[in-house]
Amino acid sequence: MPNLDDIIWAAIASRDPIILREALSGNQAYLDVIGNEGFLETLRYHPKDLDVNEIRNILVKFLNKWGCMLRNYDTVTASNLKDCIVDIHSDLLAIQNYSILDFDFEITENRDRIEHIFNSFWFYRSRIVKNFGPTATSKTLHIINHDLFIMWDDAIRLHYWTQNNDIIDSGEGYCFFLIEIKRIAEGLVTECRERFNVADPALWLSERLNIDPPHSLVKFIDEFNWLAYKRRLTRPSDWDKAAGQGGIEKSILDSSIRKDKSNRTYRSPGLAMKGGEVEITESQKGVPVLDTKAYIQRLIQKHEYRRSPKGEESLTNTQHNLYDVIKDIAESSGKRVVLRKDIQLTYKRRFNEELNLLPTDFCYNSVNVGPDFETKFLLKRNRGEFEFVGFHWPASDRQLEIEWSPTGRDCPEELKGKTFIVGIYHRGTYFWDFPRDHI
Repeated sequence: MPNLDDIIWAAIASRDPIILREALSGNQAYLDVIGNEGFLETLRYHPKDLDVNEIRNILVKFLNKWGCMLRNYDTVTASNLKDCIVDIHSDLLAIQNYSILDFDFEITENRDRIEHIFNSFWFYRSRIVKNFGPTATSKTLHIINHDLFIMWDDAIRLHYWTQNNDIIDSGEGYCFFLIEIKRIAEGLVTECRERFNVADPALWLSERLNIDPPHSLVKFIDEFNWLAYKRRLTRPSDWDKAAGQGGIEKSILDSSIRKDKSNRTYRSPGLAMKGGEVEITESQKGVPVLDTKAYIQRLIQKHEYRRSPKGEESLTNTQHNLYDVIKDIAESSGKRVVLRKDIQLTYKRRFNEELNLLPTDFCYNSVNVGPDFETKFLLKRNRGEFEFVGFHWPASDRQLEIEWSPTGRDCPEELKGKTFIVGIYHRGTYFWDFPRDHI
C-alpha cells in the first residue's frame, strides 16, 4: 500500500520533464478539462443541456489524450455518451458531493448504485462506440466526480487483482477497487496529519506543487498507480536521501521543476538540495532497481494462483479486437501460424492505430512479470511467430512447457538473456515450478 512519500514521489516524477516527458501533455489535458468550470457544471448537474460538440471537443478529446482512442471524427461517440450520462444522471447526482473518504461502502444501496452506474456504461458501450470499455468508463466517471471515482486501466486493474481477485472489469469489481482506494486514502490522511499536522494532503501537495486547479486525493493516488503499475517504476530506496538534508518534507517547498541548459542537471521538488543542483542518477530518474529475489517474487505473486486460463468472456474490447485480427489472418491464410508483423499491420489498417498489446501476453506457453492476461488463445513459436489455437485449448496429452525470458529495464542483470521453464500446461491446467533456487 503506498505511503505519503510514494504519493509525493509520484506527483513530482509525473511532472518532471526529464523523467517523464510524455506525461506532461497528459497532465495538461487533464487540467484543461478539470479546470473548465462551465462545462463541468453542466456535465454534473444539467447534462441534458450539454452540446454534443462540447462533449466531443472537451471530454472525448481528453479520453483520447489519455489513451482511450475513441472515434471522434464526428459526433457519434459524443452523442451516445451524452445519452448514457443523461440516463444515469439521477444516480450520479445522488453521490455527486461525496468523496472517497466520506462515501460509506458498508451501505448496500451505495454499493449497488456504484455498480449500476459503472455497468450502465457497459450497457451503452455498443451504442457509444465499440471500444468504450472499463478504462474509458472509469476516466469518464472521474471527470464527473474527481473526488470519488478513480481511473484505472488493464495494468492497474491487474495489480490490484493480485491483491484481491474480486477486483475485475465489472461494476462489482470497480466497487471493490474503490474500497481498496478508500483504505489507501484513509492511511494517507492519517500519515499526513501525524507528520505535518495537515488534514488535507491533496490540497497541501497541490499548493506546494503549484497545481491549479488542485488535484483530489484519488487523482494523486492514480498518479502513483500509473507510475508503479502501468510504467512499472518504483520509488528508489535512496530517493528521500537525495532530497537533501531537509528530506522530502522540506525539498518539495524549495523549487519548481525546471531543466537547465546542460540537459544533465536540474532542481526539482523531490531532488533539489537547498541552494544547489544535483546531478541526475539512474536511481533518481525513477528507474527501478530490483534485486533478483524481488523480481522473481513479482512473477510468482502474479501467477502462482492461476490454475486455468479464462475464455473469450474475459476479454476487454481492445483485447477482443486483437483476437479478431489474429483469427481473421489465420482463417484467410489457411494457416494457424501468424507473424507479429502481419498482426501489427492488419491491426493498424483496421483500427487506424498502433497495436499496444503484446501477443505473447496471450500465449499458453509464455509468461512475464508485466501485464500478462489470464485469457489465452495463442502458442508462442519462433521469434515473432504465433500459432492460433483458440480459447480453452486442451493441448490433448501434450505437456506444454511454459517459458519465462526475463527482460526490461527493471530486470536484474543476473537474469537477462536467460530462459526459465516455470511450469507445465496440461489438459487445461497450469502446474507451476518457479525458479525459487534463485531467491
